[in-house]
Amino acid sequence: MAMENNKFQKALLITSRGDGMRWYADMVGQTVPLLVVEATEYKSREPEGYVNFVQLGDANIIDVPIDWEFDYGTR
Repeated sequence: MAMENNKFQKALLITSRGDGMRWYADMVGQTVPLLVVEATEYKSREPEGYVNFVQLGDANIIDVPIDWEFDYGTR
């Protein structure tokens, strides 16, 4: 049975630490919200709730269930 598109939302799967100084450097393998795709980066939200950016090369856009709870680990 195929699931309907409206049951999913876009998220970012962090795939790289970037330069190691980014807010998501210790979050490789975790998902974060995707708010907007900009020209050179993704707008997202940090675990603390602040809006921040992820470089395009450091994450992949994935589909997660609409009720997905972002688990930021034990930062």
